[in-house]
Amino acid sequence: LRRDTAAFYADAGTLHVGTGFAVPVWVALAALAGSALVTVAATGPGRALVRAAFAPGRRLRLAFLVALAGFSFVPWEYSWVRPSRSHLVLYVALASLGAALLVFGAGRVLDSVGRAARAAFEKLVKLGRWRFVLLCSGFVFIVSALAAVLVFERIPHVQDSIAQLFQARIFASGRLWLQSPAFADFFDYGHTVNDGRWYSIYPFLHSLALVPGVLAGVPWLVNPLLGAGFAALAYALGREIHGERTGRVVALLACASPWLWAMSGEYMNHAGALVLLTGFLVLGLRALRTAGAGAALGAGLLLGLGACVRPYTALAFGLPLAACTALRAREPGGARRLGLLLAGGVATGALLLVYNRLTNGNPLLFGYVAKYGPGHEIGFGHSGWGAAHTPLRGLLNVGHDLNLFNRFALEWPAPTIVLVLLPFLRGTRDWRDWLLLASFLALPVAYFFYWSHGLAFGREPFSVPECSSVGLSDNFDVYADLQPAADEADAGLLDMGLLDTDEAAPTVADSDARAAADSTAGFARWCWSPRRP
Repeated sequence: LRRDTAAFYADAGTLHVGTGFAVPVWVALAALAGSALVTVAATGPGRALVRAAFAPGRRLRLAFLVALAGFSFVPWEYSWVRPSRSHLVLYVALASLGAALLVFGAGRVLDSVGRAARAAFEKLVKLGRWRFVLLCSGFVFIVSALAAVLVFERIPHVQDSIAQLFQARIFASGRLWLQSPAFADFFDYGHTVNDGRWYSIYPFLHSLALVPGVLAGVPWLVNPLLGAGFAALAYALGREIHGERTGRVVALLACASPWLWAMSGEYMNHAGALVLLTGFLVLGLRALRTAGAGAALGAGLLLGLGACVRPYTALAFGLPLAACTALRAREPGGARRLGLLLAGGVATGALLLVYNRLTNGNPLLFGYVAKYGPGHEIGFGHSGWGAAHTPLRGLLNVGHDLNLFNRFALEWPAPTIVLVLLPFLRGTRDWRDWLLLASFLALPVAYFFYWSHGLAFGREPFSVPECSSVGLSDNFDVYADLQPAADEADAGLLDMGLLDTDEAAPTVADSDARAAADSTAGFARWCWSPRRP
């Protein structure tokens, strides 16, 4: 273990210091930082942003935000992952620099494009609520279904999704498992248990969701439907936090996410977890706002169902909102709200323990461990295969996942983490923004302790390299599970992109949300107003 750790440290030093490829990464990062500073210094709103960030009492916050952004910009890929080393960071750095230069060089042309985009958005805002939601959901469904047909050819492409579809076919036959074939060794396949009983190692709920598609002969349509459901929930989340217009912005961002199209075009369970955990957040925030018993119970039920799809992800993602609910238990109705949230989570989450008992023989024995042994568990020193997990490996995994988040979350020529952190630089005090940030950070913190990670293009289902890093195997658990939190953070953080500050078109539906939006209003006005010489 010490030898492995020392090798990793040596590799990290070689990657970031001693290789020729590392030099353009840091040069590009320095150029990007310089251009950003010039942009900020050259504009009144930029200087206002700096003053807000350096305001008394905010310097500790600024240090944390800068450290988080800087951590995500470090090229964390290590040599045995890909020969091209730090291509993700280099891509984001050069793309961001190119976009900044384009804005400087073609600002007046882009102003007209921005005005046209704003006019198109205003037309979408005027659509009826249900018509808008159906439009967004329909768009995601059509694009994802096209991806399922044209890219994935309506079949699973990796061991994970093959095993999940296999389990769906077992469920469709009315059984929890099949008897192992007579010559079991000829039918032993990755991520399936084959010890007299033959079944998938994964939690049951996503495979159960595939059953209607299996019975209808179109299992490839289930995930596109889940993607369409997420588009509607993204709207509901934005509307719950900051009002109608923000909800529509978040829904449009979901429609524009290639990650969502790809994940909704395959068979993996990330699509189901995305829908359930986003629904949990919508209802959980509503329960905190209204003290509604139904919303609290519904949030708990959805969180427990999310655990029946991806248990570790659901546990990590649910902790911040559960903690917030517990801290507000002394409010009128707060104790009942907390009790209903916990009761709902336990009621549906216990279904996974029942399934474990029926298949693996022990409620606390998960399929991963039943197949691969105790090495598959969470924690340092464990590993389902390969070298044992260490803190250094965990750090590399988390850093690389943030590299992936910057590159693939929205596929924009800019690091996504900057867009997420802008409201906090502006000094937002809205507790919902901070709750979303906590949910976002809970996932990389949790997966710091999980051993599995890596890029394996040979078994990824995508047919183009640009799509092959979005997380269709357990090697991308952190990045893939960061996406729901990212889209949830978008609800509170990305409203500045199309925010209208005119009095005739209020940005939010209530005074609390209006106060929360004030922190980004000045920056939004600058973004969408004509540039001056």
